[in-house]
Amino acid sequence: MTAKPAYSPKLAVAMLFLFTMTVALMPVVYNGCSGAKGGSVGLRGKYYRNAKWEGAPVDVQVDQTIDFDWSKSPPYPAPFSADWTGNVLIEQPGNYQFALISDDGSLVEIDGRVVVDATTVLLQKQTGAIELPSGPHSIHVKYFNTLFGGSVRLFWTPPARPEQIVPAEVLRPASN
Repeated sequence: MTAKPAYSPKLAVAMLFLFTMTVALMPVVYNGCSGAKGGSVGLRGKYYRNAKWEGAPVDVQVDQTIDFDWSKSPPYPAPFSADWTGNVLIEQPGNYQFALISDDGSLVEIDGRVVVDATTVLLQKQTGAIELPSGPHSIHVKYFNTLFGGSVRLFWTPPARPEQIVPAEVLRPASN
């Protein structure tokens, strides 16, 4: 009588193949789901290798929020700048307060109107308010860094709600 092996070599090879494919594809699936370079929420960011948003951008990606601390590892050597565009979706009409904290400078426009200008103040919160009806509104955030490090954070205070980073769920990237 011949002893039957406890395992099948073909089954073992098939399982090893499936395991290897699963591990190899995990980063691809994760990046596709996380929207790292082109998601459906956030703002379209164009990054430049100068502090004046000039020339062709060196990178274009969708950033889910504007909440960056580049003090230890900036995305590019200084000087650099970023220009985010898209829409902010307003569910409840009312008075919205926006705020920026940045190193070196930043600016936020809603529907083409400057709401916060923090281009001359370092690391101090600058605020501005705007009355917004419900619906989508264009938003444009500009940031520049002339020296080392860098940081930029965009906050909002919706009517009767606490201040928070503008959440990704209400941001939609520009299509161009």
